[in-house]
Amino acid sequence: MPARPAVTVLMSVFNDRRWLTAAVEGIRAQTMGDFIFLILDDGATDGSGELIGAIPDRRIRLIVNGANLGLTRSLNRGLDLIDTEFVARMDADDIAEPNRLERQLTFLRARPDIGLLGTGRAIIDESGAFVADAPAIPDDRSIRRKALLGNPFAHPT
Repeated sequence: MPARPAVTVLMSVFNDRRWLTAAVEGIRAQTMGDFIFLILDDGATDGSGELIGAIPDRRIRLIVNGANLGLTRSLNRGLDLIDTEFVARMDADDIAEPNRLERQLTFLRARPDIGLLGTGRAIIDESGAFVADAPAIPDDRSIRRKALLGNPFAHPT
């Protein structure tokens, strides 16, 4: 029996068909190919779920919510279904760098004292054109300060 993948990529989808192919293909093209890609169709009405369901990839697990739960509740439902050691978040309108999972898993395995990590990111517009860099918050103290005001970690990082 093959070993269980170490990481599940978790994504909730609600009427994101316009960007969904790029987001899914960015995960499917990862240099580290052994993962589970758990995608929750959160009551999409634009054919997002059908698009995902038609992708022939054994790593994709599509769960259809009976109704739109909203992002937080949908993600919590997904977390309840995950039994891998690590979870990587992805949004349906973002594109992952090809070595994202490999680099993050290597880092987390080398640093078992780290429970959550994020990275900087490039902001792109709806056409995929570069808009700006959003650097990572560089240190623990700055992360804690930012956490008082909001989430210091962008979901797809």
